[in-house]
This record gives sequence, structure tokens and C-alpha cells, in this order.
Amino acid sequence: MYPLTVALVIGTKPLGDEIRPVLQAFGCRVVLDQNDVGDWNEFLGKLDRLRPNVVLYDVARLQEGMEEPPAENAPETDTAAPDAPAPEGSTPDKPAPDTVPQPAPPDPAAQPPPR
Repeated sequence: MYPLTVALVIGTKPLGDEIRPVLQAFGCRVVLDQNDVGDWNEFLGKLDRLRPNVVLYDVARLQEGMEEPPAENAPETDTAAPDAPAPEGSTPDKPAPDTVPQPAPPDPAAQPPPR
């Protein structure tokens, strides 16, 4: 089994000092370790080349006014308002009944003929 590869963008030293040993203890391989993103196109190019399994980004840096990523490379995001109320009948660990995927009905053509 291959180790989980991780890209780190952690600008706060205490957080980085805490996370790195934990990742090492779990056998993760850090393939990118930066204090900040810097140029988004360059950063996304590195991610494209390195293909880490996980990217850990220090969200505390968002409070400092991070630049927006280029629109053509921006990941798709959920457009629902974060303050939108949860659907009726849902809880944090149970989605609303109408959002639970239902199994497809069996295909009659795929059934073996009766004996």
C-alpha cells in the first residue's frame, strides 16, 4: 500500500509544528510544504504535477485577505448560502429524505428468464 500524499499550505508555525509529526506518525508523505500559496497559477501547477491525495490549507490565513484564485482554475463550489436552513426532516448525520439517493429499480431485461 502506498502512503497518503499530502500538500501543506500552513502559514502559522505552531499549527505546522503540530501537524507535521502527526502526518509522519500516520505514514503520510508530505510532497509540498509552503507557508502560503503565492501565485495561484504556479501553486495549481505544482498540485497538478504532484497530485497529492490531500491538500491541507491553513484557513486562518483567509482572515488576512487571501487573493482569489483565477476563475478558470477555481474549483466548483456549492452555491447554497452557508446560512441557509437545513432541509426539513434532516439532522447533521441524517440527510433530508428527498436528498437520499434511491436505488435504481431492477432492469427486467437483466433478470434471468423464469424456469
